[in-house]
Amino acid sequence: MGSILHDSLGNWSGNYLPLLLGMLAGCLLFSVRHGIGDERICLATNLPNNISSPSIGRKLRILCYINTFPRNYETQAIHAQNTWARRCDGFQFTSTVRHPKLS
Repeated sequence: MGSILHDSLGNWSGNYLPLLLGMLAGCLLFSVRHGIGDERICLATNLPNNISSPSIGRKLRILCYINTFPRNYETQAIHAQNTWARRCDGFQFTSTVRHPKLS
């Protein structure tokens, strides 16, 4: 039983740890670049074009994390970067391998 649990935890950390570390690094990078302490709000869909926060009196900023993998670079990720990702104030690709065309 102990080896099964260890194997499943080892597999989980091997598959998801790079993704979690990438998301953490992206969040820290975005915070450093755009100021620490600003109000952050996560919304899923149906965003109006002019969102503002009454509590801080400024326009909200949206950071988009785009998870992808090498097989989808040319078919999906490039198109996401050139279309809807440009509506985000900042976007970060997370993947297993860096691609020169993805910013």
